[in-house]
Amino acid sequence: MNAKYLIIVVLSLLMISCGGSSTMVKNTSAPEIKADPHNATLVIYRSTSFGYGLTINNYLNNTFIGQTKGDSYFITKVAPGTHYIISEYDRNDCMKLTLEAGYVYYIKQGVYPGPILAHAGLSHTDHFSFSKTLKRLTCFSLKHDSKIPVMSEAKYKKTLKEFEKKSTEKQFKSRKLFFCAAY
Repeated sequence: MNAKYLIIVVLSLLMISCGGSSTMVKNTSAPEIKADPHNATLVIYRSTSFGYGLTINNYLNNTFIGQTKGDSYFITKVAPGTHYIISEYDRNDCMKLTLEAGYVYYIKQGVYPGPILAHAGLSHTDHFSFSKTLKRLTCFSLKHDSKIPVMSEAKYKKTLKEFEKKSTEKQFKSRKLFFCAAY
C-alpha cells in the first residue's frame, strides 16, 4: 500500500518539475489590450487545463517573446511584416503570419498529449474567442532580470523546415480536394 502512495508522489513531483523555470512575472492587474499605430499587438493565450503546469516557450522568428502555462496569456508588440511564431516544448509548433501595424492578433495555444511528452499547438483566433476565456486567465510579463531562453539555430531551422513541409502537404491536399470537387 505504501508503494502505491510513493509512486503517486514521485509521479506528481515529476509532472510538476516538467514545467521548467519561468521568466515571466504575474501582472497585478490585467493590462488594456489595444492596437498600436506603429506595431502589431500579439496576444498569445492558453486556456486549457490539460498540461496546466507545463511551461511553453514562445518565439517570434528566433527571438524569445514569452512563456505560457495553463490559463495564462501575455502581450507583446511586434514590428509589421511576415513572422514565424513558434511554441517550443517536446515538439515545436509553428505558424506564419503577416502582421500589420494598428491591429491586435490573438493566438490560442493548446497542449496535446504526445507519445512521450505533451506538445503545443497554435491557432489564429479572434477577440471574441479570447474574451470568452479572459475572466479565468492570468496575464504575465517578462521579468527584467531573468535569463531569457534561447532556441538553437539548428532547432529553429529544423522547425521552419518541418513547418514548410507541412504547409506544402496541406496546400497539395487542398488543391487535390478542389480538383476532385470541381469535376
